[in-house]
Amino acid sequence: MGCGGSRPVGSLRACLRVWGRRVVLALGALGATGCRVPTPTPREVRDLDLARLGSPRAAFEQFATAFRGGLLDAEYECFSSAFRHRNGGQLMYREYRDRLLEQHPRLRWALWKARVTAVEERPDGRSAVLRATVPIPLARDLELTFWMVLEDYYEVWLGEKPVAFGVGPPEEFDLLRDGHLLQTTDGGLALWAYIPLDRPLTAEQLERISAVRLGREWRIDDFSIERPD
Repeated sequence: MGCGGSRPVGSLRACLRVWGRRVVLALGALGATGCRVPTPTPREVRDLDLARLGSPRAAFEQFATAFRGGLLDAEYECFSSAFRHRNGGQLMYREYRDRLLEQHPRLRWALWKARVTAVEERPDGRSAVLRATVPIPLARDLELTFWMVLEDYYEVWLGEKPVAFGVGPPEEFDLLRDGHLLQTTDGGLALWAYIPLDRPLTAEQLERISAVRLGREWRIDDFSIERPD
């Protein structure tokens, strides 16, 4: 996880010590202010199910809402494939998350109160930096930095079982570049997608396809929380 600077460096585990030094005093200042965090409303939970991560701000807001409600599956969906790989997958992320909340029990409050101050998209169109602040009474505001990437994905479902799935960081996976998975035909009047399957489908299975999805979503590749010196 990034611990400052212009790009993400290291992992979540490596940042725990930095967070302990920089954030514990600031979060401790919240003790006398009242830190009750409302759980997401039924409508907010429904919106999480329907939401697509169409912008860096949407990805941040979905993550903050899911974290506030302890909705780990929706929360984890906000992270990039590279973040998941670096931190050992979903089971390891649960351990990291538990450790963060043990060290900073008011982190849910901080994410709830965070306000986005800037979103800087990079010239490549596939990465961005989102910055937010958390006002802390009687102390300097916390500064949150989220490094985002725009990831392509495709998935094919047979009932409740996936039969094809592809996702990856922009430099490794691109629907338009890799194998021409997505292109136009008929002079641009039709959109054609080529989706490789994990195994052949029979005619009967083809009739039972329940969903075919492909798209691009902004996901969190790393983040840091710091208190200005």
